[in-house]
Amino acid sequence: MLSTEKADKEKTTVPKTKNDPTADFFMEEDEHISADLDAKNPTVKTENIDQEDQHADRADLKLEQALLETEQRAAKNAEAIENLDHSLSEVDFIAQETDQKIRDEGEAPYLVDGILRISEMEIEGVLSTKAGRGQMAEEYRNIKRPLLLKVFEDKEESQSTGFSNLVMVTSSLSGEGKTFNTLNLAISIAMELDHSVLLVDTDLAKPGLSRLLKINTLQGLTECIIDNEPNVKDYLLPTDIPKLSVLPVGQPHRRSTELLRSRNMKRLLEDTASRYPDRLVLFDAPPLLATSESTVIAQQMSYIILVVEAGVTAQNASQEALKQLERTDNVFALLNKCKPDIFTSLGRYGYGYGYGYGYGYGYGYGSN
Repeated sequence: MLSTEKADKEKTTVPKTKNDPTADFFMEEDEHISADLDAKNPTVKTENIDQEDQHADRADLKLEQALLETEQRAAKNAEAIENLDHSLSEVDFIAQETDQKIRDEGEAPYLVDGILRISEMEIEGVLSTKAGRGQMAEEYRNIKRPLLLKVFEDKEESQSTGFSNLVMVTSSLSGEGKTFNTLNLAISIAMELDHSVLLVDTDLAKPGLSRLLKINTLQGLTECIIDNEPNVKDYLLPTDIPKLSVLPVGQPHRRSTELLRSRNMKRLLEDTASRYPDRLVLFDAPPLLATSESTVIAQQMSYIILVVEAGVTAQNASQEALKQLERTDNVFALLNKCKPDIFTSLGRYGYGYGYGYGYGYGYGYGSN
């Protein structure tokens, strides 16, 4: 029985051959049925195609909308930038107009009737013309005496300008007191019967002197140099201290070093040095180790005063500052903020002023 059933199963599972007409018949029937179904339902494929087209159309529409929105945003941004530029231009114009107005009108709180009233400022630490034989007045008499001797009697001329009355005050670093010492020295020299002083602010980056005198909004050195035909008299400010005039720094300039080395600057120096033979021209210059401007100015000077803060300025800083100079035989040292006993310990007579000024001495560094 088992073998008979197995044989029957094997007979039923014998596959059709490729040449079997029965198989071909059923395949043809299937194709006819599929064709009939397609003929009876033509919308099935069409709907699929339409759906794909609709998806594509929607995608194109979204892309167009996105591009349009991007263009609109770009247009708004461009308009905003244009408005911002216009606003900035207006701000710049107003600032320039205001600055020019300040300069044209000469707005400086102590500039009255064209006279700079330094005495009315009452700046702490600044020498008073009424000091008489006060301690600080005596200190600056000691400081200026060897300088005046060199300038007006020895008359060692500057190798660059050919004049002996161009003197620069500088320091190694900022904060050593050069600006106060420059102003006080100028006031002290102006008290001389036989000499006058022109005080010039040449620190274009940080015009401490012009700010101290509240004249930093006025035209001055920068404009005088830029002018093709500089006339110093147009920018000078006489003061209420007889025989003392001031030249403000003027506007900042991004190429100040080149400006100070220009031919116009040289002509300005020659004009100021030669106009009055009894006048000493004193320049408040930037620190030697802070900018290149001071070195450029030093090359055109007759003498240089190096302010050294006692107990603060490192010796190597002073040495590095001197290395910036082409020559050192024309350098005077001014010791600032020294203690009263510094000179008595050396067996010398000296004052020493605790607030910020000290006995100055200057017989040249030389090679030592």
